[in-house]
Amino acid sequence: MSHAPNTIVVAVDDRPEGQLARQKAMDMAVQHNAQLILVHVINLNLHHYIDRTNITFRSNLAAKRRQMLVDYQHMCYQEGGFYPKAELAFGQPEKILATDIMEKYDPQLIIVGTRRKKGIRQWLKGQNDRRLSRRVPCDVLTVQAEKH
Repeated sequence: MSHAPNTIVVAVDDRPEGQLARQKAMDMAVQHNAQLILVHVINLNLHHYIDRTNITFRSNLAAKRRQMLVDYQHMCYQEGGFYPKAELAFGQPEKILATDIMEKYDPQLIIVGTRRKKGIRQWLKGQNDRRLSRRVPCDVLTVQAEKH
């Protein structure tokens, strides 16, 4: 990164790597006095075992994820002294980050969390990170959590 970011987007979830990414993004936003955007994308393809058109399922899942974002906003206020913006979307995370979020916020940095994997799982997961970095005109920082 050639200059300090004005806007940082972080993909968050409730897994350890998502929390680690949020913490890293918050620290960087404080350090650079940057705007922070928390983004959670509900990928319904991961919920293939449930009817994706089920309104009750979607609304319950969305309510839980909205509450997670509110909790993360409060954590940022308690730990960093500011409330970040928060976005909840449905779709493929890579696509939402590369299109909708890029167009709306024009970030200079996107931070995503990942787990350390070995073998083919490492290669497959790395493909998602590399595809995102090729699709966006800004830097992408991958924060790795330890494998459990």
